[in-house]
Amino acid sequence: MNFYRRPFTYVTSLFIGGVVAVKFFPIDNFSILFACLLSIVVAGFFFVKLLKKEVFSSWCLIPFFFLGALSFNNSTPEINQLQPSRYGLIINVDEIEEEAEGWRKSLCTIVGRVDSLKLEKHNERVLLYVLETTVQAGDQLFVYTELDVIDNRGNPGEFDAETYWNNQGVYRSGFVSENEIVRLGYLEVNWLRKFPKTCRAYLSNVLGDYLKGESLALARALVLGDKQLLTTKIKSSFSNSGAMHVLAVSGLHVGIILMIIQFVFGQFTWLISKRVSVVISILIIWGYAAITEFSPSVIRASFMFSMLSLSKVYSKQSDSINVLFFTAFLLLLIQPSLIFNIGFQLSYLAMFGIYSLYDPIWKLMYFKYKLLNWVWKGTAIGISAQLLTAPLTLYYFHQFPNYFALTNLGIMVLAGVILSLALFLFLVHSFGVLSNVIGILLGVCFGVLLWFVQFVESIPGAVATGFTLSSFIVLIIYFSLILLFVFRNNKQIVYLSGVLLLVLFTSIQYTRHENLSSNEVVLFNSKQFTSVVKVGNQAVCFYVSNQKRPGHLSYMLEGYSKVRPASMSYHRVKLGVTTMSLGIHRFKIKRFEDGIIFSFKEKTVAVRFRASFPVQENWKVVDMPYLVMNDYGEPLSQGAIAFSI
Repeated sequence: MNFYRRPFTYVTSLFIGGVVAVKFFPIDNFSILFACLLSIVVAGFFFVKLLKKEVFSSWCLIPFFFLGALSFNNSTPEINQLQPSRYGLIINVDEIEEEAEGWRKSLCTIVGRVDSLKLEKHNERVLLYVLETTVQAGDQLFVYTELDVIDNRGNPGEFDAETYWNNQGVYRSGFVSENEIVRLGYLEVNWLRKFPKTCRAYLSNVLGDYLKGESLALARALVLGDKQLLTTKIKSSFSNSGAMHVLAVSGLHVGIILMIIQFVFGQFTWLISKRVSVVISILIIWGYAAITEFSPSVIRASFMFSMLSLSKVYSKQSDSINVLFFTAFLLLLIQPSLIFNIGFQLSYLAMFGIYSLYDPIWKLMYFKYKLLNWVWKGTAIGISAQLLTAPLTLYYFHQFPNYFALTNLGIMVLAGVILSLALFLFLVHSFGVLSNVIGILLGVCFGVLLWFVQFVESIPGAVATGFTLSSFIVLIIYFSLILLFVFRNNKQIVYLSGVLLLVLFTSIQYTRHENLSSNEVVLFNSKQFTSVVKVGNQAVCFYVSNQKRPGHLSYMLEGYSKVRPASMSYHRVKLGVTTMSLGIHRFKIKRFEDGIIFSFKEKTVAVRFRASFPVQENWKVVDMPYLVMNDYGEPLSQGAIAFSI
C-alpha cells in the first residue's frame, strides 16, 4: 500500500491506535507528551546520524499516535457525579421517545441539585425513564429520583449497555413516575433545531395521509429514521433476515438519495454542470440529515459521501479509500470516542470493504446478459461489505444472517424505489390525484418489502445463532485481514494469514457447536427468580411472578437464545413441588415463601429470596441480587450463575 497515495490510511490507523491504547491503559498527558518528544528525538537521530530516510519518514507519523491519546484524554473530562441517594434534581430534557407506551426513554442534563432547601449547580448527562405522557424535549423539570450506575447484569447474551452509554458520556440512569415530576418551564429551542423538527413532523404527517398500520411504521423508519411505531415482530423479522440496517437511516439511505439526485441532475447536463450538481446534491443530503435530526449515523454518512463526491469532481487523483480514512480522521479528531461506537465501526468497515474488495470479487465472474451482470454487481457489493463487518456482527449480536446476499440485493432495489417514491410524494403532496397514486404505489412497495423480508426469514436456516466471539479473537481476525490487505503481493504472508483465518474460523465453529449442544442450568441476575434449564436443543424457563408472562422475560431471554439457541418453553413456578423431565434428565423444584430448592443430577441448589431461608452445608447456595449477605452464599448481583448438567 503506497503511503504517498493513501497517507490517511496510516495517519488514521495510528490515531486510532493511540485512542485505543489510552482507553485501556490510561496515562496522563505529561507522560504522553514526553513519549512523543522522545519519539521525535529518535527520528532525528536516525535521519541525521544514520541517514535512514525510510525509517525517518515512517517515524514522522508516530506523533499521530500520541495525538490520538491526547485527544481522547482531553475529550473525556472527569464526571462530577452525585453520591447514591434520592435527590431533588433540576433537569433539561434533551431527547425523549415521542410515542412510546409506558416508560419513555429520555436523555437529560442535570443542571442543579436541591439539597436541604439549597440549590447547587451541577452538570451531568443521565438516562431517565419517564412515566408521563406530556413530557417533551425542551422541558425543564424538577424531579425526585435516585440515580443508579449503568452496569451490565452479566446475563448470557445481554447487550453491553454499560459500554454503549458510557461511550456517549452517560454513566447513570433512573426512573421518574408521574407524581415525581414538576414542570418548571420550557427552554425555547433555537431555530436551527426547531426547523428540522418541524419539517420532520410535517413529512411524517404527509406519510400518515397515505399510509396506515405496518406500512406507515416502515415508512417512518425507512424514510425519516423514526422507529417508534415498529413492532417487536417486524424488528425481529428484519434482524433475522439481515435487513435491520434499512430501518435505521444511515449510509445506505444517504447513498441512495445521493444517487437519485445525481441521476436526475444527470438528465440536465446542458443546464447544470457536474460540479454545480454535486454541490447542490451535497446541500440536499445535509438537508435530509437535518430532517432526521442529525442522527450520528446520518452525519457520518453525509460527511463521508460529501467528501467522496467533492474529491471525485475537484481532484484528478482522488482515491476513495484515502478519502474514506480522511473523513474518519476528522470525525475522530472532533470526537475520539466515536471509534467505540458500533454504528461508526460497522459503517466504515462496510465502506472500506466495498472500496477494497468489490472489484476483485466482481471480476471473479462475468455474465454476458446485462440483467445477470447487474444482479452479480449488487451481490458483490453485499459480499464485500459483509466480509469486513461479519466479525463485529458476530461479536456484538451473536448471530449471522445466512442469506444476507439475497436480502441485500432485494433491499437495495426496494429501498431505492421506496425512497424515490417518497421524495416524489413529498414534492407532489398538494396534487390530489397524482399524490394518491404515488401513495398507493408506496403502500404496495412497503407491502412487498415486508413480504420479502418475512419470506427470507422463513427459509430454513435463515439465521445462524450461538456465536460467542471474544474480543481477542476479533482483534486477531482483523489483524490477519490487515496483513492480507497490506501485503497481498507477498505470497508467504498471504498463506500465513489464510492459515490463521482458517484456524480462527474452525475455533469459532467449534465454540458454536459447544453452545448449541450445551446442557446447563442458568440462574439469571434478575429481581424476580428466573432460571433456564437447557438440554441440547430444548430449554425450559422457570420463573416466579404474579403475572402469567412478565415482560422482562422476552428481553432477557432474547439475548440468551442467541448464544444458547434452543426451543424455549415457559413454566411459572408456584408454591409446592414441580417436577419435569428434559431428555434423559429429571429436575425437581421446591418453592417456599423464602426461597427455592433446585435439584438435578445429584446436585442441590438453594436460591434464597430472604436471609431467613434455611440451607444445608452440602447445598450450593445462591442469593437473589437484592440480598446483601456476608456468608457462603454466591450473589446473583455479580452476574448469572450457570451449572453444567
